[in-house]
Amino acid sequence: MRIVPEELWLHLATLTAANGEWLVAVHNVTKTQGDDNLLLNLVLEQPVDEENVRLRKLGLIVSGAVIFDPETSTQILDRIRDWIETTDGDGFLDLVLHGG
Repeated sequence: MRIVPEELWLHLATLTAANGEWLVAVHNVTKTQGDDNLLLNLVLEQPVDEENVRLRKLGLIVSGAVIFDPETSTQILDRIRDWIETTDGDGFLDLVLHGG
């Protein structure tokens, strides 16, 4: 089963971090082998001014059951916000090992 990014509640979600507003765009979704986890490649966009946008890339591994449940949206967005505020550049976040 192919998962289209636009089907996920996370696609085009916005969040407010200490350094401003961010738009979360799901670039693609891949099923991991042997379990129901999904690898999401996210592009985080923050407008700098009228012409420039700051981009960060984040790989996110998460349980398929969790990502399709809108009630978990707050916890997932909180984890992404924490990552934005405590790291620089691009990176990876494993929500399976550390819980949703």
